[in-house]
Amino acid sequence: MALGRLLGRRTDDGDPQPARPSRLQPIKLRALEAAVEQTKATTFADLGAMWVVEGGYTLHGLSLPGIETGTLVDTNIPTGMRQKAASHPGLRLLEGNFGDTEVAQRVGPVDVVVLNDVLLHQVNPDWDDVLRLYAPNTRAFVVVQPQWIGGNETVRLLDLGEEDYLANVPPEQIEIDFDNLHEIHPKYKRPVRDIHEIWQWGITDADLKRTAADLGFRLTYWEHGGQWRMLERFDNIAYVFTRD
Repeated sequence: MALGRLLGRRTDDGDPQPARPSRLQPIKLRALEAAVEQTKATTFADLGAMWVVEGGYTLHGLSLPGIETGTLVDTNIPTGMRQKAASHPGLRLLEGNFGDTEVAQRVGPVDVVVLNDVLLHQVNPDWDDVLRLYAPNTRAFVVVQPQWIGGNETVRLLDLGEEDYLANVPPEQIEIDFDNLHEIHPKYKRPVRDIHEIWQWGITDADLKRTAADLGFRLTYWEHGGQWRMLERFDNIAYVFTRD
């Protein structure tokens, strides 16, 4: 079956545990494959690609027909990944925060931008500003992440208060001191409430689609992966947005 005909598909194979390099989430693989096929892509960039999966989706993208170059962007690229690059001539590594304008400029024009589980972490620039930052230089976005079904509007999760916040984020998230959210984090040089290592947003389906449409992109692939782990207010959903 052609991938382009999967628009609106619903599945329940969202991985109940964090993905590992040997067991990448099928819903994310399918979305990436759909974007590459729909756009006849030769280049892509995988933003925030190292956490847990160690660049696994980047390496999968490099294996797809037609792909010549894949750019992996993350704030920390370990030695092991740099060693792998030697055996993957199409792999380009960029260390830095993909929300920085300078890093986006270094990524440059690519056919597909992959955003797996990262938009909901982005503040200053916020998640929608990240899309605006990369939109001029790409023909497709792949977005796969937990989407907020706890209300009709996108919410800044920290604004829910400590109790409700902790009830709506994974228990293994790093600990934060709610009495000192405005203290400057020593590593990221910004307030703790603005670091990307914690969950920041509950993004609604409607707001994500509206933002993409405002940027000139249309939804060409959608897949529902069921509830995201044990969080009742989040569903795992995959999107591909493309433009002509």
